[in-house]
Amino acid sequence: MAMLEPESFLLLEDSLRENGLSRSMTKLLIDTHVELGMKDFESKKYLEARQHYSKAMEYSKGDTLLMYYHLLSDGNILYQTGNKDKLWDAIKVFHEAARLKPRLGTPYYYIGLSYHRIGDKDFDLIIESFDNALDRELSNELRIKVEKSRGLAIERERRLKEFWK
Repeated sequence: MAMLEPESFLLLEDSLRENGLSRSMTKLLIDTHVELGMKDFESKKYLEARQHYSKAMEYSKGDTLLMYYHLLSDGNILYQTGNKDKLWDAIKVFHEAARLKPRLGTPYYYIGLSYHRIGDKDFDLIIESFDNALDRELSNELRIKVEKSRGLAIERERRLKEFWK
C-alpha cells in the first residue's frame, strides 16, 4: 500500500505507531517518507521535503543519508529567501552536507549558486564551487546544469575584465 499510495499510507502513521511498529512497518514508513521527500525536493518544495526527512529521521536516528538530504532541504530553504545573511547560512549548511557525503557534488553546486546570488562578481568562489561539484559524483542532469553555470560565470568574468581594460 505504501508504494502505491504513499500519502494515504502516511495518514495511518499515527494509528500504526499507537499499535506498535514492527521492523518491516518502520522500514516502510522510512521508505515512504524518503520517497515523498525526494519527490518534494525535486519539485523544489523544500519545506515539505524537510518535514518528510525529519519524520524519517525519527525512525532512523543517525542515518547520514537522511541527514544529508535534510541539510540540502534546509540550505535551499535559506537560499530561496534571497537574504544575504541567510545565503551565508545556506553556504554553511551546504558545507555540512558536503562533509556528510564528501563524494557527492550536489552541495557544491548549491554553494556556487549561493555565492553567485550574494554577489555575482566573486568569480573565484563561484567557479571553485562549481569545479568542486564537477570533481564529484553528480547525476547527468545536474552535471549539465553545473557545467552551464560554470561556463556562464567564466564568460561573465571575461566580459567584466574586458570592460575594465
